[in-house]
Amino acid sequence: MQSINMHLLCCDSDKELMQLKSICKSDYIVATGKYSFYRKIKEAEKQVIFLESDEINPYETVWDILDQINHVVDDKENAYKYTSLFDFSYDIEGGFPTRVACMINNLKLIHHIVENYSVDNIFIFDNEENWAINESIFLYAAFNKIPCHIFDGKNGTVAEGLKTLKRMGMQIEDIKNSELSMEEKLKISDIRTKAANITFNRVFCEEEIGILYCYPCLNRKHVQWILKKTKAIGDDVRVICYYDNEAIQKFHDAGIQADCLEDYFSLEDFSVSYQELQRERDSILQQIKNKVHVEYLGIDLSQYLVMKITNYYYRESVNKLYINICAHNYFKSHNFRYIHIWGDSNFWETRICYDNTRNINTKLFYIDMNHMIKVREKHPYSDIISAVFVPNKRQFENSWFGEKYMGRVFLVRDLVWGEKCKEEVSSIKLNNIKTIAILPTGVLSGYTTCYFYYSVLIPIIGRLLRNDFKVILKNHPGYDDCWERDIKAAYENNDKFIYLGSNQSVEDALSECQMVLTDISSVAFDAAAAQKAVFCLVDDQGYDLLIHDEKGFFITKDIDTAMKEIKTVSDNLEIYKRMIEKQNDYMAVLMGSNINMDGLIKNFLHSI
Repeated sequence: MQSINMHLLCCDSDKELMQLKSICKSDYIVATGKYSFYRKIKEAEKQVIFLESDEINPYETVWDILDQINHVVDDKENAYKYTSLFDFSYDIEGGFPTRVACMINNLKLIHHIVENYSVDNIFIFDNEENWAINESIFLYAAFNKIPCHIFDGKNGTVAEGLKTLKRMGMQIEDIKNSELSMEEKLKISDIRTKAANITFNRVFCEEEIGILYCYPCLNRKHVQWILKKTKAIGDDVRVICYYDNEAIQKFHDAGIQADCLEDYFSLEDFSVSYQELQRERDSILQQIKNKVHVEYLGIDLSQYLVMKITNYYYRESVNKLYINICAHNYFKSHNFRYIHIWGDSNFWETRICYDNTRNINTKLFYIDMNHMIKVREKHPYSDIISAVFVPNKRQFENSWFGEKYMGRVFLVRDLVWGEKCKEEVSSIKLNNIKTIAILPTGVLSGYTTCYFYYSVLIPIIGRLLRNDFKVILKNHPGYDDCWERDIKAAYENNDKFIYLGSNQSVEDALSECQMVLTDISSVAFDAAAAQKAVFCLVDDQGYDLLIHDEKGFFITKDIDTAMKEIKTVSDNLEIYKRMIEKQNDYMAVLMGSNINMDGLIKNFLHSI
């Protein structure tokens, strides 16, 4: 604990730091959310804090908050018609739940900084990049009566408050006259324009198996997954695309039937439903304002959360209603026996599918790995087939999931991971083992990404290149552009470094390498199935997660150990082959051996 009170200067550039230093009349500590600036200060041997939490997501706290909200939405007395459009997912992998988890972790981080450094004044710049951490700083400072000085991020002038919090405390009538309402009107105008060219015939047809594709744009990775799944399912499969985009043509080019829900939109149905949606939304928001109370670290977050929920409802509910209308008309004329859902039943896309198929005896199924298992307690529906991939039945029965899940559960192998590369281990030559693909995960729930990217990836890429390895880097979608710019700038002139952009896939990387370096990503299974040697380089939390569950892979949290093992394996063909064989043995335990993929899922579904 510091004995002298400090000022906390939050900034992302030399210019911002100089401005704050000219104002500050006390000892200070610098904090930044921009890693390149953090690294620059650290290299100058000055004290600096990186504003990124390395905490695992606070699941129980977030679920308690979501429970309060969803209790209002699902209130049987009000019997809201559009509950699936207003309910929040319990899966902390995006959207509102992730924002709540981020807020909780940021508050813990700020609390730690204030306590550890005896902070008595805080200075921040209001800009788009730092809105999340800025909101947490402001809330913490306000409730703890710590002066918080705000400057405009564009021109450096004194600001009255954070732009993103200006709607906090607004009444429902005020919101109807705000820019949120204007944004919604623009969306509706776009929908009306689309509707002018839509005509469809309600010709009833029965279908065997459907697969949901819900991305609003082309996502090559998910298209590839679906192409593999259609092989495992067999004939009579039809892809159901929620939005009109390039993916539909990709499926058609592969000889797969694909429909677009947007082709089934009805403006007449939408106009009536939108009026109902508005009434329900106003009622739910008023009930949330009256009934939801959240306190954390002594801070009353209720008003803040009402604002966030309001923002989310106004920005998302019209699009959800639009897709719901499309789905309603589509599934009126397409009766599917089974549908492979999007994510699990916590995803709104899946719930819209469920709502529009539950009265025609369609069974929804989902192939999953046994991860984030506690989320399954929150499955809202009991008649979804949950095809859960677990190593064996005993592990399932002894797990928390086996005790708590109330629906029907079936075990099925995840065949997307089961497709073997045609190359045989015996054909690998020693001089081939010098290309390694680095495939980091994305923003995995609860784990830091900036730290891993800069403190682990950049150093090990440099060491691999100096040891004459060819390095292929393919980032997970979602990495910040500035991180990519930094790494490309560092190595773009090295002819042994290849950076794969957004138009290239993980499959492209796997086809060119013999070894894969990753962290705690499921790409380890893809690489093992493709007969590549897998090295998992992780942080302390990732190590604790993996070492107990994935012992078939090489796992370490030390760069030196990883480099030593990579060199050893690449220099000795027999060691390399033994590593592949060990992975194959491990995959055989998980997947079973001698699997005939064609039609296996279809046969499984027909057997239940």
